[in-house]
Amino acid sequence: MYASVIGLAGCGKSTFMDVMSMHSTHAVGMMKTGLVTIHVPDNRVDRLAEIFKPKKTSHAEIRLKEILWPEKEEENRKNAAEKYVKGLAGAELLIHVVRAFDNPFLSVPPDPKRDLAAMDEEMVLADLTSCENFFERHKKKPAEPVMLEAVGKARDALEKMLFLSAADLTAEEKKLLGGFGFATLMQQLIILNTSENAEAIRESPAMIRNDFRPMLALPLGLAKEIEELPPDEQLNFFADIGLDEPIVTKICKEIFSAMNLISFFTVGDEEVHAWTVPAGTPALKAAGKVHSDMERGFIRAEIVHYDTFTARGSFKACRDSGDLRIEGKTYLIQDGEIMHVRFNV
Repeated sequence: MYASVIGLAGCGKSTFMDVMSMHSTHAVGMMKTGLVTIHVPDNRVDRLAEIFKPKKTSHAEIRLKEILWPEKEEENRKNAAEKYVKGLAGAELLIHVVRAFDNPFLSVPPDPKRDLAAMDEEMVLADLTSCENFFERHKKKPAEPVMLEAVGKARDALEKMLFLSAADLTAEEKKLLGGFGFATLMQQLIILNTSENAEAIRESPAMIRNDFRPMLALPLGLAKEIEELPPDEQLNFFADIGLDEPIVTKICKEIFSAMNLISFFTVGDEEVHAWTVPAGTPALKAAGKVHSDMERGFIRAEIVHYDTFTARGSFKACRDSGDLRIEGKTYLIQDGEIMHVRFNV
């Protein structure tokens, strides 16, 4: 599970990756895959580590991959768009960086609306090509009627320049279309890369009419400089530009929201660990995220919310107050809950 970082040349994709990589772990194979694994800042994990003083502390992680435009295909826009969108296959989220600052290396002034529309058009073009290819294949080998209807509706929406994620498609139709790797069907988060003052951060979002995609307006260049400062000095600088928390923290929260992810915790003297699962995950599957044996031999889960645990101070106090709950395998784990699994293999 990872997010692809996209955007036109000069928008600040590399700066975004630099900022996020300051919280990265260098996973094996990163150079080959282009994936960077990011530690998700979480004060809850830090506080639990202070309480348990474990040998190891593990934050939740997000994987990011920067997607570059195929330079050798500039003369053939259709091929370039198709290749670019194919490079997005496998991503759970597209993080679209859009320029809203003066770049001295570019001759054209910033115009977020123009740049967003340009990239949107490329993705629509590539998805339309995929539809056309499907109907060509259909002539030789007829597809199932239900698939034919779904792709037909997708083509109609794309011809109107509508993103499939915002088109009038049923959940079943979107599921059928999932195998095509349509870029416009993927969830998107827009990062509006602004200049370095609070007024620009407040006013920049008004430059873009954006009905269906979450958006953050952030000065990535300044964020890179701030991230290099000691942690105790960073918050004052962020406050000066109207932000109430570090930029990486804000971005990670938006990524989690856009990908419909939550974090739960396992704690102890050996390790405090934040685990990432989709919202709506049952306790049985959450246990399997920790270890396959826990899922296989699941008996019950002891659960208490982080806020309650830190307020009570200990598991014993939570048990005595009745706040430490016993839940079964179908219980849906919630963000911020601490889970201890009883299992037998």
